[in-house]
Amino acid sequence: MTQLSVNKLDNLDWRFAVSSASSDINKIGQTFLQMKMTIDGKDVFFELSLLQFFAFLSEMEKIKSQLDSFQ
Repeated sequence: MTQLSVNKLDNLDWRFAVSSASSDINKIGQTFLQMKMTIDGKDVFFELSLLQFFAFLSEMEKIKSQLDSFQ
């Protein structure tokens, strides 16, 4: 029998931002998402481009759909 271990997501904070300065001229004006997830009491920080965010959102929607089908 296989056992699945799941971590508890305690909190999720996020914000969209636009880069206003960079040593790389191509990065100025790019939009990105900063996220802080609190998982089992530990903070995890990460940053996503808009393309990465929409790919992440799509995967989360697929997972939600699969979990909903079990109920």
